[in-house]
Amino acid sequence: MRSRHPVRLPTDRELTETLGLSRVTVRRAVSELCRGCYILKIPGKQGIYTNPAMAEITLHSIGILRSSNYIHNRELSILGAMGEELMRRKCFYSMNFFMLHDASAATLARELRSSGLDCMISFEPSPLVESLLDQGIPLLTVEHFGYPERVSRNFFGTDEAAAGRAAAQAVAHRQFRNILYCGSYPEMRRVFQETLSGSAWIDCIDGTEKPDVFLQILKRKKYDAVIGMMREIGIRKLYDALHELNPAVPPEIYLYPWPESELFREGNPAFPTVVFDTAFFQGQLKKLGQALADGVIRLLAGETVSGTLINPIHFNPKRRRTAEQ
Repeated sequence: MRSRHPVRLPTDRELTETLGLSRVTVRRAVSELCRGCYILKIPGKQGIYTNPAMAEITLHSIGILRSSNYIHNRELSILGAMGEELMRRKCFYSMNFFMLHDASAATLARELRSSGLDCMISFEPSPLVESLLDQGIPLLTVEHFGYPERVSRNFFGTDEAAAGRAAAQAVAHRQFRNILYCGSYPEMRRVFQETLSGSAWIDCIDGTEKPDVFLQILKRKKYDAVIGMMREIGIRKLYDALHELNPAVPPEIYLYPWPESELFREGNPAFPTVVFDTAFFQGQLKKLGQALADGVIRLLAGETVSGTLINPIHFNPKRRRTAEQ
């Protein structure tokens, strides 16, 4: 039974003898526990005491499933927002990274169960994730665009259709006649095209073409605007093609607010570039993290978690004048 009153702990020497550790290690551990308020030094009393306020706290262990040792900034932002929401709701946790490998789903399920993790999170929807769910693993999947096939349950993601509509509405006031849309997100592209189909001619490519394909496309037609909903490699190909073509009147370029988009805008002052409002990007990641935290709490409570699509907040493109303007 947990005590509602502080209980004095053994001395450093007693802990050293009991645990078989060095005195330096014991003192370091005691200092860390004091810093985290798990144990207390009570004024006017000698020794170290337990903290009754921490006695009722349960520390949950959350595993982050990875197929590589690389984690993207947007994933860190989502996890940060999730952590803030969990702490706000008094759900205390530790986070551990678990590397996936080529073993079968059954083998992985056994390893995950034996690791003592209370809940798992994956940023990579895949058949393996579906198999782990079928094995009864408490697993949530989150993504921020780019996966055409999502898992059937326990999924948190961004509504690509709403994002495509918001992007189209953000450029509609410019009344462009010819638009080149570059992006590999099919639902976003479809809704963008449908929203502006009555007022503009829109050509679409997925943004993964070879550099000479970009060049041929830009030579073939004069575009008023290029909408770049693609990552760093695609954006680089686009600017390389524009530099080689060097049009007298370059198209206006609109980039999705990935962190690298602002760097490309600054590095190519000859081309009028707009980066969609970064508040959209950060706001979306925060909303994903908060939704994920709610899913974690429900999963820990043994509840069923259904998929959730997070609608994007508004796009607010801010036009920046180039030196020529």
